[in-house]
Amino acid sequence: MKDAVPPGCLRVSAVVTRLEEGMFAGMSRPLQVDALKKRYPRDSIGFGPQREKAAETLSRAALTGKLTIYVACGDQRLRPVPVAVLERLIRARGGLPDHVIRAPVSLLRHRLVDEPTFDALSSGLLILKVSEFDSWYRKEKRKGKWVSQRQRKSPRVGRPSKQMLALRNAVKATVNSGDWSGAGKVSDLRRKLVARGTEIGSESTLGRLVDALFVETGDELYRRRQRRKPT
Repeated sequence: MKDAVPPGCLRVSAVVTRLEEGMFAGMSRPLQVDALKKRYPRDSIGFGPQREKAAETLSRAALTGKLTIYVACGDQRLRPVPVAVLERLIRARGGLPDHVIRAPVSLLRHRLVDEPTFDALSSGLLILKVSEFDSWYRKEKRKGKWVSQRQRKSPRVGRPSKQMLALRNAVKATVNSGDWSGAGKVSDLRRKLVARGTEIGSESTLGRLVDALFVETGDELYRRRQRRKPT
């Protein structure tokens, strides 16, 4: 059967779904989703930015060699996809797609893959082994860094986050009061917070916090306007 997934494996999109559920479990519905559910209570409605965050997290794990992506074709034989190849594949909504989008011929020219693997990439599925994903998933969950684990009592793994609760609350208060929104510059937000005595890290840290609040809440007031980079 075309696109059949070998036993013990999952296609990339299914893995992203499982990861998204773990990362955002127990959170309040994003505002847009809540509004749509009131109109269409029986429909299953997700929030794109949260799924993209999960897809980015999965792709980053694959690109750093922490997870292996395989390609499966007609005979369901699994071929591991080298990181150098993954780096050259077109992303879809922040992550790797189930089907490679226009596998570049340069992969053959630069001898990054052999012809059978290239043929598989051109027509087969990108998948992960369930056992390997589950092992990685457990390790990531133990770090306690997911949004769904913010209230956990056990300490996080690694250095303490600069995005402290006090800073989050200060950003929320500033946005809720109408003093700042994502349409403005992060530097302006930082200046307002510093003037109020809020301890802040770098401007980039503050920007990541604002982005995280948008992904978590779906509140458009946190959506930062994309500015063109100077040419």
